[in-house]
Amino acid sequence: MQTTTIRRKPALLVAAIAGLLLVLLTGAVSGSATAVADQGADTANVTIGDFFFSQTVITVAVGTTVQWTNIGGFAHTSTASDALWDSGALGSNDLFTHTMTIPGNFRYICSIHPGMQGTVVVTGTFPSTLYLPTLARE
Repeated sequence: MQTTTIRRKPALLVAAIAGLLLVLLTGAVSGSATAVADQGADTANVTIGDFFFSQTVITVAVGTTVQWTNIGGFAHTSTASDALWDSGALGSNDLFTHTMTIPGNFRYICSIHPGMQGTVVVTGTFPSTLYLPTLARE
């Protein structure tokens, strides 16, 4: 089962620090960046700025929660191309999380600004128990 959480964070200071760290760590405000999350980490972070994701590709292990935080001044989304998740519009300082439970490459966009694109690469194996939806028959 996929897990999704949306939480509002009104702290402007958090956004300012995240933005500063983004610039210091990537060396630029925009462009292509790839990140590999610590394979033992429970959470991997993607920062959303105005018209960019901080990593265009992020690699995580099965079971990792990816957190997108909008530090920009405009609303943005994290919307999976295969409809596995959709954050809805995230305002400034809002965040959205989604736990990656199956391996694969998952493309996502900002549905408000489709030029903003990213990919989550989920490594590992399928869980030993896989729950699939069933259709009720009448």
